[in-house]
Amino acid sequence: MLGPGQPPLPPMPPEDQLATMFDQVLKQMDLPVDKMRILKEYNNEKKWKVVVDSQGMNAHVDPASYLTKLSYFLDKKALKKNKKVLGDETSTEVLKHIEISLRTNSVDWVIQFLNPPNNGLQVLVEYMNQLLLEASSQCSDTPTGSSVDCSDHVIPSNSSATSITSSSLFRKNHSISARTTKVSKNVGELEDDVHVCIMCLRAIMNNKRGFELVFADSRAIYCIVRSILHQSLRTKTLVMQMLSSICMVQGGQELVSDAFDQFRLDYRERHRFQTLMYFIRNPPEFHVEFLSSAVQFLDIFSSVEDLNQKVYLQYEMHLLGLDDYIDEMSECMSDELQARMSAYVNGEIDVATLVDDSHQKTRLIEECDQLKGRLSQVKAFFLSQNIFLFQEHLNGIFDYHVS
Repeated sequence: MLGPGQPPLPPMPPEDQLATMFDQVLKQMDLPVDKMRILKEYNNEKKWKVVVDSQGMNAHVDPASYLTKLSYFLDKKALKKNKKVLGDETSTEVLKHIEISLRTNSVDWVIQFLNPPNNGLQVLVEYMNQLLLEASSQCSDTPTGSSVDCSDHVIPSNSSATSITSSSLFRKNHSISARTTKVSKNVGELEDDVHVCIMCLRAIMNNKRGFELVFADSRAIYCIVRSILHQSLRTKTLVMQMLSSICMVQGGQELVSDAFDQFRLDYRERHRFQTLMYFIRNPPEFHVEFLSSAVQFLDIFSSVEDLNQKVYLQYEMHLLGLDDYIDEMSECMSDELQARMSAYVNGEIDVATLVDDSHQKTRLIEECDQLKGRLSQVKAFFLSQNIFLFQEHLNGIFDYHVS
């Protein structure tokens, strides 16, 4: 059933064709197994709606329509006032419509979404920032008997240390969350919304204009960095891949570095990247994509042109235990992870060897100078000898003619 203001669906194809199209859509969607199972139980009408959304058949929907709905979730009063406009549509569904449209619609539609007066990136970042602030608030306002300080996200390098994990940032706190009130029945699960927001940002970054806007927006980059605290390894993987993309553009490494500096201050890490390194060393399961993308990100981040800075970043990673982790994972059966780790190791600067080479170079230069001095002396000696012999030869010729 369509909500108010939603366009009618195109005619539904035969059931066997619909089944094939729906299976193709499921393969393309970034969904966990449990949610995939729920989608498969949809009736044909709901399946057709999913197919239509994924193929961008509703591309004629103006970006302002989606952004207006999303803006309702930024203000409780506006949300309450526009309940009839939203119908049964949740924030997660609105975000999914946006993500699908950004990924499948024309470039013109994406530009229209991004440019004034829509300013889609700003609206999306504003909503995402609100989600992350709400998550942090839930983290520090846990009900009686289980008070948790968000600073506990500071993870000791000791992997056996007891501390809260990323899931606590997105824990369902029913006693304080406005997401369970009657007023906000349209509001989806916080962690689902954050994940889809990340997917929206990824779709925006796949557009040249969109990438430029994200690159120029420090709040957007910081929202991506903070999403590393999401409990889903799929979300963490997307975050690592997006940050790697930013680092590969000139000036991007500095932007990501600033964002992680801010993260260290806000979440009271003792060392930068400490939380990320904890997730790498202590994943809830062996997730090749996440581990590979995380190691690749650290490799790209530390691959700077300035050798002094490169050595500094390399030592920072060493203190965090990345070298030890690579040694521990040397027998890993994943070719992808092995390739990422090898790339990092091959890019390392062996400072000890450089120092030794420098000392050896200094010694060789001194020896070279000594040899040059001796050579000069030998040349001077032979030159004086040649002059003496030549003079003797001339004297002999002169005496011969005189006599």
